[in-house]
Amino acid sequence: MSLGNSATSLKEDETVNTSNVDQEEEAVQLPPIDDILSACIRLLQVNEQLAFPVRNLLVMICSQNDGQHRQKVLSHIIDHVKHYCTASAPLSESMLSALFHVLALILHEDVMAREVASQAGLIKIALDLLSGWNPGTSDDGKLQVSKWVTACLLSVDQLLQLDPKMTPGIVDLEQLKKDTLNTANSIVIDEKKTKDLQSSFGSTVGFLDMQDQRRLLEICCRCIQNQLPSETMHVVLQLCSTLTKVHSVAVSFLDAGGLHALLSLPTSSLFPGFNNVAAAIIRHILEDPHTLQQAMELEIAIASLGSK
Repeated sequence: MSLGNSATSLKEDETVNTSNVDQEEEAVQLPPIDDILSACIRLLQVNEQLAFPVRNLLVMICSQNDGQHRQKVLSHIIDHVKHYCTASAPLSESMLSALFHVLALILHEDVMAREVASQAGLIKIALDLLSGWNPGTSDDGKLQVSKWVTACLLSVDQLLQLDPKMTPGIVDLEQLKKDTLNTANSIVIDEKKTKDLQSSFGSTVGFLDMQDQRRLLEICCRCIQNQLPSETMHVVLQLCSTLTKVHSVAVSFLDAGGLHALLSLPTSSLFPGFNNVAAAIIRHILEDPHTLQQAMELEIAIASLGSK
């Protein structure tokens, strides 16, 4: 019995099978994007814990084909946020929490999505919601914070974040010291550079203009004064730490009683890392442009004396 014909037959069968697989792969098509988005919303209605796998799917869709569907994905979620803002059903709060949770995760993973969300009106929607919210109290007198509030604050926090290369107006003291030590041979700082830095303190932070920043700061000060629980307070103070990098906003925080409220927080509002965040806020209040200049001049003087 010859084995030659059998080997030839096996090769032909493998070729046919491979061809069939290729044809099947070509025949498989993703459902329309609108169907995928609707399915994601239904999943969130069932269980908010599905926010992470939903996020993974939506981030993948946003990144495909040079972000072809990014605007549709963000607009679809934000439109549902608008809907549940006006809905009075008991489901509203849990769905708001789930939607803001997904938004915060997407905005964290996909930097390009932040601009799209800003253009879709997410900032105004979030600030309007937070402005109208007041914490409730439980039977034992403890403050109760709706789950959507923390998720909403996290979404806004992501809209405050930008690549440091894109925000030259937000410069910390250490960077200023390094730049000055590298470029200046005298104790006197370049006056033009100082004026440029002072004017930059009035710039936007992330995608929030000055009006939005002040409005958000008022919300944060109210949250601090209400001494919210630690989980929410962590996000609130992180927002304050970012906002107060602009010195005029830091002064507004001081004038609104934010610093006094911050230093009066009970242990129930504290969280791991509280001291570092609080110290950053206080430093931003103290470090006005004039103080920055004096600090740099002192550092340069000390460095000059030390080198002699």
